[in-house]
Amino acid sequence: MNLGQMLGAAVRESIPARASAISRFGQIAGEQTREVLEALVPIRYEMWQTAEDERTCPICGQLSGEIWPEGEGFTPPVHDHCRCRRVYRHTEFRRR
Repeated sequence: MNLGQMLGAAVRESIPARASAISRFGQIAGEQTREVLEALVPIRYEMWQTAEDERTCPICGQLSGEIWPEGEGFTPPVHDHCRCRRVYRHTEFRRR
């Protein structure tokens, strides 16, 4: 048997062992990722958005750009003919 044949045989023998090790590593990493994600709680934030024109009232103008956790803070409409709305801003993940 020449050197090439010996190397080829060694590689063929090591492939199943390496594949098994890689597979097990993937399982462990997946379990750890799942545990981390289960320990996190998503908190959605919303931002107050005005029409941003000359008809925006002083109250809404002051609230423009304010950010609150979803369900907290002021909720439009705050007056008759209010054109404001709360829009999704971002999600933050916190540990339980």
